[in-house]
Amino acid sequence: MKKVLLTLFFSIMLGILLGIYSYNKFNKEDLSLVMNKNNEIYAFQIGVFDNLDNANNLANKYNAIVLNDNNKYRVYIAFCTTMLNKLKDYYDKKAIAYYIRNINVSSTFFNKLKEYELLLSEANTNNYDSIIKKILNEYEEDLNENEYKRNGY
Repeated sequence: MKKVLLTLFFSIMLGILLGIYSYNKFNKEDLSLVMNKNNEIYAFQIGVFDNLDNANNLANKYNAIVLNDNNKYRVYIAFCTTMLNKLKDYYDKKAIAYYIRNINVSSTFFNKLKEYELLLSEANTNNYDSIIKKILNEYEEDLNENEYKRNGY
């Protein structure tokens, strides 16, 4: 009888400890996923390359930017949060093939992008290229600034 009670006690304690561990582990992961979704934007990608020169050639042709992503060079032509359909129509009319990716950005860039989208919504499509170029430049500056902070400068 004593062995059964002792085994039962240890089983219950082990179950409680594993339950607490599992709850803490999954609760933290869910919170971080929710936080990242707040700054998720649409990125219009027009190419992925192993070679930087090829990526730069495409970027120069379409006034785009090149970003290094785990030794792959991704070429982006635009970013947006709410203007997805307008930009799809715009690039479809220009016959530019693209792939839309969801990426997470800093809250600083996310807020700037929202302001630029107000300009885009009011602008004529003839002015899209200049506004989009400013958005791309802002994104590069934001990446550089965050890299600078990460390196402790």
